[in-house]
Amino acid sequence: MRGIRLEDWKKTLPTSLAGEKGIDVVFCHSYCLAEDGLRLTSMSQGCVEETIRIAKEHNIPLVVFSNAYETWAEEARHKDKMARQAGLDSGRIRHVPSITNTYDEIRKLKDLLSSKRGLRIAMVADEDHIPRIRYAMRLFWPDAEVISVPVRCARFERSLEPSLVKSIRLGHRSLWVLWNIVGYVLLAITNRPTFASWD
Repeated sequence: MRGIRLEDWKKTLPTSLAGEKGIDVVFCHSYCLAEDGLRLTSMSQGCVEETIRIAKEHNIPLVVFSNAYETWAEEARHKDKMARQAGLDSGRIRHVPSITNTYDEIRKLKDLLSSKRGLRIAMVADEDHIPRIRYAMRLFWPDAEVISVPVRCARFERSLEPSLVKSIRLGHRSLWVLWNIVGYVLLAITNRPTFASWD
């Protein structure tokens, strides 16, 4: 299992950006709409709040929000509203639409920013998702420098997703942790996305 690194599992605090300079982009992973389709999941809301906070605090010029599935526009609308209410300039915001899994998310972000090389990206994501994201970024976008910004989820809840399995796993911390460990190990074994339609 080449490629596994203990540093992927090292916890860093959201304050880890202290002293960081020259961050080009802050990217917020999607954790979908809540199962009722009327609001963001708690996990998503926490990550959006942290993204907006660090974008403002560190004056990061570009903010990219990822949005999932066919409901991506509604998810984006909620994130735009939160950013607007926090006073973040809408001209700094971009959206990655219709993502289906972590690897699709990274591919689409890379496509969106393809004209830029050697980017420093502050990657805001749930703390249990960070190790898999770090590894996937090394594999699929090795020239980008990733600064992890883990967020601790306040409450786990089911999400509005086409896959019942994926909806349920986001609703329980133990299932979410297991999902990410298995995804990390499978990626380490194969060096390519596995079970991409499930992830």
